[in-house]
Order: sequence, then structure tokens, then C-alpha cells
Amino acid sequence: MSRVKFGHYVPQLHLRYFAHAGEKRLHCFDKTEGKVLIAPVNRVAAERNFYDLVGQAEQFAERTFNDLEGATGTIYKRIATAPREDITENDLKQLAPFVATQLLRTRVVRDNIVNVRNESRQAAEEGRPLPKSARRNVLRNLNEVVSVQRSQIEAMTDPKRRDEALKVLEAVAEEAYEDVRKGRFPRVLANGQPDSVKDDQVKRSHLQALANSVTLQTEALLSSSWTLIKPPRDERLWTTDNPVVRLNSTKRIDSDAGFSMVMPLTPTRGIGIMNIATLPSSPVVELTSDEVFALRRLQILQSTRFVMASDGDFAAARELLSKEPQLSKPFTEPFGGLSNLR
Repeated sequence: MSRVKFGHYVPQLHLRYFAHAGEKRLHCFDKTEGKVLIAPVNRVAAERNFYDLVGQAEQFAERTFNDLEGATGTIYKRIATAPREDITENDLKQLAPFVATQLLRTRVVRDNIVNVRNESRQAAEEGRPLPKSARRNVLRNLNEVVSVQRSQIEAMTDPKRRDEALKVLEAVAEEAYEDVRKGRFPRVLANGQPDSVKDDQVKRSHLQALANSVTLQTEALLSSSWTLIKPPRDERLWTTDNPVVRLNSTKRIDSDAGFSMVMPLTPTRGIGIMNIATLPSSPVVELTSDEVFALRRLQILQSTRFVMASDGDFAAARELLSKEPQLSKPFTEPFGGLSNLR
């Protein structure tokens, strides 16, 4: 596998199905600017060195994602394009890890980790108490800070300076862990650090969170019911830079029982996931125009920045943003139980 320069947080396997007809380009609506741009698939929902870590030559995350997408590709293509309209048990076993990983690998999750760190730093500076619900997550952040600094110190060539620096690090770390034990935000997290170090710590926290959570998320998905969804014949589904849409246990799109997640696979087909163990009455659910519109609203809300449409028609996006300007903000949500920092 050649070295990856742009790390995708939405795989090209998914994005290609939303490319403009016969092209390798995507029509993207920037909700923060209200503008449309056209970009090649390999530059959308991707950032340079998104998963690369300081001092790590091997791209372990990229290799893992590549293997996962390779294993999923055939199943994905069949469900997305074949006339057959059902999802088999084998399909579920292949797709569940793919969807679980997609839920956790996005820019939304990365940004939430940054927000947690910033709130932790502010709380430490203000001397606010540390909520019990946040302690595990703050400890994870602290462990990453200590790990990165220890790696940098151990790379020092002067043995005397290296030993002295390790002693200082151990003392500072012990003080920080004592802060957490006493219900305080660790003051070390409030200290200034080089941007490269902070960025690397965030990446490590993101990848660790993904590794810790993907198995549980996969098991939860496998215990749910899945069905195919289709828009009306003359309408198309969108995708976004956060393509798995979370719903509040909604029937169709906006009532009390039914889908908990929806992921469009192509402009004409997607999957609906129900957090109940009962089978849907039909292997395919045909959405109404109103339901497609409601889904699009949630897609705009839950995206970081970009919505993609194969036909380049974003009239609905403009209509929604004119009525609800707050939808233009990058999406954030509580991550890892850190909703009570304030």
C-alpha cells in the first residue's frame, strides 16, 4: 500500500456513488458559506495527514481502513446497485463494522475531542471542580499528554538530560493524576504546548476512542434491525461529511418508533437501522418527499461543513438555511460522556 497523503474521514468507496454522472467529481454545498463547489472525490471529506502520528512512519490507521473497505466493497456494491432488494445476514456482518467505524472516524468526533480539551483547559484555569462523569475522559487526555512527552524525551541523545527530563515529567504527571483523584481538572492541561504536540495528542485520543468503541458499536448494530430505504422515483438522497445520520428513534423520519440511524449508500438507495429487534414489515421502505426533506434537514444539521448531491441541486439546503440559519454551524455533540463540563 502506497503512502496516503490525504486521510479520508469518509471513504472514497462511499463518495464515488454520489459523484456527478460519469465524472469523478462531487458537487458539494458548503453550509457555512452557502456556496457550491465542485471537487474531485479524492479531495472531499479528507485532510492532509489526518491520521498520521508524530514519529510513526507506518500508517496503521490507513491500513486498517483500507482492509475494512476492501472487505466491504463487494457487499456495498451489491446492495447499492443490484436489482435485488434485501439485506442478508452475511451483508450485516460485513456492513456493521463499516458503519460503526464511519460513526467514529469523522471530523465531528475529532472536533468534539478538541472541544473537550479546550473546556478542560478553561475549567482548570478557573479552578472549577471536575464532574465525575468527565474523569475517565480527562484521564485519557492526560495519558496521551504524558505518553507524547515521554516519547519525545526518550528520543533525546544526551543520557543525563534525558534522565532529568523524565524525572520532571514523572513529578508533573503525578501532580496531575493527584488533581484528578481529588476532583480537579489537571493543571498541566492548562499549560501551553506546541501546536504540533497538541494536534498529535488529539489524533491519538481520536484513534484510541475509535479502537475502544468500534467493537461495542458493531455489536449494537448487529443486534438491531436493518432495512433498505429508497426516495421517491424523481428525488435523490444526499450524503455529507458525516454520512451516518442519527435520529431519535424515529419512525420514518420524525415520529416515535423506528429508525435510529440512516446512511444513504447511493442517491437512490440507503440503509435504515432500527434499535429494536423486530423486523420491518417490508425489506424496502420507500420514503415520502416530506421524509426526504426531513432527512436532508438532519444531514445539514449533523454535517461539519459539506453536503453532497449527485445532481448538484441544493435548493432544499438553501431553503432550510434561510429558515434556520443556525444549521450553518459545524455540528458538535457530547462525546464520551463529556456533556456536563459546564
